[in-house]
Amino acid sequence: MNSVEVNNQVYHYIIERKPIKHLYIRLKENYFLVTCSAKHSTLVVENFLKDNIEKLLLKKEKKKIVKTPQYMLNDKQYTKEEFYALYNYPNDDRYYFLVLRTHLEQRVQNLNIKIAQILKILQLKPVVITYKKLISRYGACHIKDKYITLSLFMAKLNDQYLEYVIAHEYCHFLVPNHSPQFYAKLSLIDPNHQQIQKKLRKIPISF
Repeated sequence: MNSVEVNNQVYHYIIERKPIKHLYIRLKENYFLVTCSAKHSTLVVENFLKDNIEKLLLKKEKKKIVKTPQYMLNDKQYTKEEFYALYNYPNDDRYYFLVLRTHLEQRVQNLNIKIAQILKILQLKPVVITYKKLISRYGACHIKDKYITLSLFMAKLNDQYLEYVIAHEYCHFLVPNHSPQFYAKLSLIDPNHQQIQKKLRKIPISF
């Protein structure tokens, strides 16, 4: 087994020669497997590793992201039976999204005072908030039709994230893109919004 040093860190690798044109790297348990032709020298392999190891490690870290438990509300995990009993629904996954919707609607109602503060800062009037199974984003602002949609996934997360997404979508009524002007508006509501956004992006939407 060979080794190469990158940023004062030693990484082990094995070269596997095959009749191929290109050079490939795969991250194994404790080493990198490099597949290449006999024409690729060890120096070429090492330089290739130095250029790509950090990208591979970052990709590995992203794969470590754990999905949220299925039966979770406001950061609290429940058994299946407990989950459906909260709102007196049958213990049947056909009612899964109804539980999420019921819970999320109540949470948003409980945030009325906070939402009123957001609207006062932005000098906006309240709009209708709808709930839908969005799988690629946490919320959506419908500027033309003047309403906001929250992903039912937000029922799983705590109020810090829910408040952020609501504020985020309301800011889009003033600035429809993600320009510096948009984030300036968001900073008026929460100066720490970037930290919340960074943590939220690490939570993949799952149902």
